[in-house]
Amino acid sequence: MLALALLGAPALAGNAPGATIPNAVAIDVSDDGLDAFLPIATTLLPSQIDVPTFADADEGGCVWGLCAYSYEYSITNGWASVTINDADITPGNGVLYLDANLTVQVNQQSDPVDIYLHGTGIEIISITETCDAWVDPFDIQIQGEIGLTMNPDGTANVSFPPLDWQWTLTGDDFQLANCGTVTAIEDFLDFFGVDVFGLVLDFVEPEIASAIDGLSQDLDLQTAVNDALASATISEEIDLGGVILSVDVAPSAIDIVPQGVRIALDGSISAPADPCVEPYGITESLATASTLPGVGAFASGLPFTPQVGVYVDDDLVNEGLFAVWNAGLLCQTIDDSTGDLPLAIDTNLLGLLAPGVYDDLFPESRPIGIITRPTQPPIGSTTGPHDLNIDVHELGLDFYADFEGRQARLMRVDLEVAAGLDIDFDGATGGLAIDVALGGDAVTAAVTYNELTPEANEQVADQLVGLVDQLVGPLLGSALQDLAFDIPSFEGFGLQQASVRAAGSTGDRLGLYGAIGPVGYQSAGCGDGSGGCDAGAGCQDTGCSSGRVPVRVVFIGFALLLAGLRRRR
Repeated sequence: MLALALLGAPALAGNAPGATIPNAVAIDVSDDGLDAFLPIATTLLPSQIDVPTFADADEGGCVWGLCAYSYEYSITNGWASVTINDADITPGNGVLYLDANLTVQVNQQSDPVDIYLHGTGIEIISITETCDAWVDPFDIQIQGEIGLTMNPDGTANVSFPPLDWQWTLTGDDFQLANCGTVTAIEDFLDFFGVDVFGLVLDFVEPEIASAIDGLSQDLDLQTAVNDALASATISEEIDLGGVILSVDVAPSAIDIVPQGVRIALDGSISAPADPCVEPYGITESLATASTLPGVGAFASGLPFTPQVGVYVDDDLVNEGLFAVWNAGLLCQTIDDSTGDLPLAIDTNLLGLLAPGVYDDLFPESRPIGIITRPTQPPIGSTTGPHDLNIDVHELGLDFYADFEGRQARLMRVDLEVAAGLDIDFDGATGGLAIDVALGGDAVTAAVTYNELTPEANEQVADQLVGLVDQLVGPLLGSALQDLAFDIPSFEGFGLQQASVRAAGSTGDRLGLYGAIGPVGYQSAGCGDGSGGCDAGAGCQDTGCSSGRVPVRVVFIGFALLLAGLRRRR
């Protein structure tokens, strides 16, 4: 959840704290992407349709109990299966057009329909016979329209009218066996106006028709679509050192055009304000004006052909970063009570920053305190060397110590931090990792106040940058290794490849592009150790809450230079 807190974001002017960002996230599926999801639909179809027993009887020309003819028959053990050979979903204006070719199989030679027949003619001819029957596999062409609209509560309304379908079947496709005298049976029934082929077809056709007409219920698109929308909905409270960060993202619109389908989601990130940042007079997060790419207008130059695109507005990112700053998480005091630091927070630290300069001022070791002054909220941007670039400006560090019988400010150091987040996806395992990156020159320091030893300013600035890794790295190394998630597959299909690019009219949106298809990694379920609530979210209606993050770790990892977030490059 630390990753989500860092990814959150806004700052200098534009959006009030916690304001809802329209179209904060948009999910696009192209025409080809819709077809890529079709194999999943085959897993939702019933593997076999059982046909109920069919029987009939008739007699005629009866006088004084003698009949010119009579017959009875029954058909049992009938079943049919429907498989999708080829299907295409074509987006139109407001609707999806479905065109599919199905293969229907009615029994088979090894498991045939059982036909029983008994008939008499003028009480002279009598036939009692059993037969095996099956129909050679044949194709059915179906067409239909699927409508998708968004309800005010964020759920979808799916309209899937009965499908139009056609098939072509002849007597040559109908097979009879083990009847004894097949020709005699056919001639006998034909004499009385009974067609064996039509008999079996009448037996099976209603079930096939019912199965095809019931595809909308079997596929249950209403539930499937709303489950997908629910998966895209985030409503979580993240505990950051006792400060609750509220993250809400919910679907707001569905747009279907010939280029594909777009699901738009509104979002907001907020946290209670802390008085420590009031003196800096910044009350809004940074807002940048831009427009989304056209539906299905994916980035060029990717190493694969994308079928899915996810666009995250930097306004949402910056609203999250602003929330972290506005909640006072960067306002911290580091002193000798701070645990788990590899160095003592005392005047010996000054000796490391400027060897020999402070020896006469502090001949004996004394405690010191470092108070942070986060004058500006962090800013996130998709412009830069990383997938997401996070800049921190004028992060002040005030050094205090007992000097000449009073608590005195020794110096002020302002830090400039250029951090980065890079997203890596492993198509073989389904693992998504967020790497926190800092180059060697990502942190710079400048001493802006130092009355006692101004001659040491340059030395202090240089040494402080180098000292940060020693202070922060050991504390956050293990935490950074946890910034990884498993992307689930479904029935063997999932995300094959992924890449990140800046997107939008001004390049201010984080664009994540993916290719969908068969995958080898397993589906991550709830409580199996590879995903779900044990590892993140998705198993409860409101998601899963994170564990507590020590507030000093948040500061050291993000405020005290972010340098401890060094990626292993």
